[in-house]
Formats: sequence, structure tokens, C-alpha cells
Amino acid sequence: MPKNYYTKVNGTKTESKDDNKASAVVLAGEYDARRGLIYDRQGLDIESYKENPVLLEYHDSKKDPLGKITDIGWDGDNLKAEWEWNPHSERAMQIKNMWNDGFLNAVSTGLDIPYSAMKTAFHKGANAVRATESVLKEISIVAVPNIKGTLAIRNSADEPIELDDIIAELGETTSVENAADNDESEYNDTELQSLIDLANSRNDAKDSEE
Repeated sequence: MPKNYYTKVNGTKTESKDDNKASAVVLAGEYDARRGLIYDRQGLDIESYKENPVLLEYHDSKKDPLGKITDIGWDGDNLKAEWEWNPHSERAMQIKNMWNDGFLNAVSTGLDIPYSAMKTAFHKGANAVRATESVLKEISIVAVPNIKGTLAIRNSADEPIELDDIIAELGETTSVENAADNDESEYNDTELQSLIDLANSRNDAKDSEE
């Protein structure tokens, strides 16, 4: 999965601006606190899921899918996925709008775990079950996730424009931070404030476009 896609989780800005796409961390770490489940990453099969990569609403397979996963893969301990919303479903468009507006922010996974792969384990002193083998069956949009951290990865448009970016765009090489701390800086207070105002106006313009 292209690492330049992810934003909030690892700090790398995305190049994707497709309004019909979204992404999230679908598995974070190895512990599902609500179910008391520890899953072994090495034993988790995601290849079978790629044959039918559906995105559901609250694990309900009887309803039309909200979308389809177009990219999925591991980034460190996190399993991340990108999807396209289903343009043929009115409900999918409603969920998409709630997702884009931040009313929905979480995902949950449906795992198929063979009984023979369930082992007794402990997590921080509490009883748990370790799944040495599991198969990813589906990914769902939910209001509250089972696993902490399985949340939306927002577009880089959410990131503020940095003053250094403005300076670079103006053809300058000295950073605002260095300029502010340096008595011999070529930027006086008025010029620095002008840069700040310019950055703020650019951010306001981006907000009005969204």
C-alpha cells in the first residue's frame, strides 16, 4: 500500500483528493479489548478477503455494501485500508456524508477464527483468548470500534498550511521560526505578521472550498 497516502496516523501527507474515497486503520496492535481477544498478526489471512472486499454497515451482510476496499495492507502494527463508496446506494451516500463530516469515524472487522486456533492467554493480568489463526471476512463502518485506534485517516486538506511552505512559495529560504529568533533576520515584525496573515488567509480559503 502506498505510504504517501496516509496522513494523521504516521504524519505523511496524502496525494489523493478523490471525494469518493476514504481510508482508516482497520486493525491497530494485536488486542481487542471488548472481546478479550489477542490475534496473531502472522496468523491473520487477509488474502481471502481481497476476493470479496466488501465494506459493510455494522457487520450487516444482508444490506447492500457501503463500498469496496481498493487497497489494504500492513503499515507496521496497523492494518490500513482504502475504499470507494458505493455510488449506487443512497444509504452509502448518507454514510459517506456522515464520515466526511466527522459524525462517523470508526471501523470494525469481522474475523473468522477456528476453534482449534483459540488459546488461553493473559493480557495485562486479565484472562484473554489468543487467536493463532484467523481470516478477515469483512470490514464495517461503526460508531464505536472494538479496537482502540481503528479510526479514520483524514485527508491532508485537514492539515494547516505551514508558514515555511508559504515562504518557500515566495522564493525565500529562511524559515519563519529562525527569522523570529534571529535578531539579524531579514524579516521584521511587519513582514512576519504579513506572512502569518497570508498563511491564515490561505487556510480560510481551503476551509471555504470544503
